[in-house]
Amino acid sequence: PPFATGNWGCGILGGDPQLKVLIQWLAASASDREMHYCPFEDERLVELPEAIQAVWDSGATCKDLYKLLYGHKKKRGVFKGLLKNIEALTAA
Repeated sequence: PPFATGNWGCGILGGDPQLKVLIQWLAASASDREMHYCPFEDERLVELPEAIQAVWDSGATCKDLYKLLYGHKKKRGVFKGLLKNIEALTAA
């Protein structure tokens, strides 16, 4: 069954919502569950649709997505790093 989730640990605890949503997506995919993500109008997730579409278009598996997230730089932004890594993956 599907489940709803959101920006856990991204408020006062200072977590990165871009990284959190992708980790939750990995976990949902690995357990074959449908996830409904509620970003609660967090401006840091404005690029989420673009990041999801890029992952889908690349044909990346969970294993690939995990590798694409490796070594992300918070300063650069997780989504920007992910998109850069996807470009490199698809160009190879």
